[in-house]
Amino acid sequence: MLTKDDIIQKIKDDLYLTGKQSIMDDLPENQNALFVGKFRIPTKAHIGIIEEALKEFNHVVVCVVKAKKDVKESLSIEKQEEILETIFGNKITVITYSTGNLTSIINKSPKRVRYILAGSDRVEGYKTQLKRHPNVSVVETKRDMESKENISATKTIEAIKDSDEKTFKKMMHRKNWNMFKELQKEFEK
Repeated sequence: MLTKDDIIQKIKDDLYLTGKQSIMDDLPENQNALFVGKFRIPTKAHIGIIEEALKEFNHVVVCVVKAKKDVKESLSIEKQEEILETIFGNKITVITYSTGNLTSIINKSPKRVRYILAGSDRVEGYKTQLKRHPNVSVVETKRDMESKENISATKTIEAIKDSDEKTFKKMMHRKNWNMFKELQKEFEK
């Protein structure tokens, strides 16, 4: 049976942990964002979202969702990481997870996540998932580039398969243009 002193000590411990959590969340090095997606091939639109996030946040954790049930063609996780790291180096961290469950992804993240980047179509769903994470905010990303330039992973993969380097360059970041032949081999497998 708990004594009055035990209860008081538990309350003190809870207050201490809550205060510590609040201080930790406000530290500049903990102002990190999470960007979740399949990234079948990281396009110029994905890169633009990450670049914008890096202007506002200390670090971006990119979570590549690799579900076993996915049937659409996708690059290997190694190639996805290579494309992203060619552009961003250590400004981002790439992790993988088998589902889009935000709680599980946040728990797996090597960085403390305070913000989740979400397209307009995902904002409400992400907020619903994050009800148990009051210290994590959903930030809506702009998809202007994607719609304006008609960028898509499907079109990029088709361009690679069709040897259409012009379309590939329209869809991909310039730092990855030299990977065209290498990516063709990847999709021939």
